[in-house]
Amino acid sequence: MNMGTFSLSKADVARKCVAILGIRGSGKSNTSKVMIEEAIKEGLPVTVIDPDAEYVDLVNSMGGDIVTGSDDASLRSEVHHRKAISSVIDMSEWNQESFSFLYKYLTNIWEMSKDRRTDRMIVVEEAHEFIPQGKVSGISEIITRLASEEGKEA
Repeated sequence: MNMGTFSLSKADVARKCVAILGIRGSGKSNTSKVMIEEAIKEGLPVTVIDPDAEYVDLVNSMGGDIVTGSDDASLRSEVHHRKAISSVIDMSEWNQESFSFLYKYLTNIWEMSKDRRTDRMIVVEEAHEFIPQGKVSGISEIITRLASEEGKEA
């Protein structure tokens, strides 16, 4: 993956936890977009949890699927996992239906990965919104579980 001033291989990011940190306006979202684009080009499917629909056009333009809370979480996650399709989970509605979808989608990805391990990059844009410090929810637990298990071999 060509990141501009440096390169990463697919193996450098697959099944790894990567954080992009910086102050407001320092290029975090731009760096994320470059990394997502490069990952998809290299054949690494990406799922973006997107609270602002900021990644919809990028992933859609690269053949990915855009899903919302009104979609069938079980069906979408199964298709995305089995066919290695990139996706954006559009959370811009920020309602209970969206959070219920997200929880079911990620739980299904987790369960399917036990039977069929495949590489997938999961990007949590504005992670502090989904995993607030000092608070535990179903969403924060499943994201934490996915992140902690990503590097482990079957």
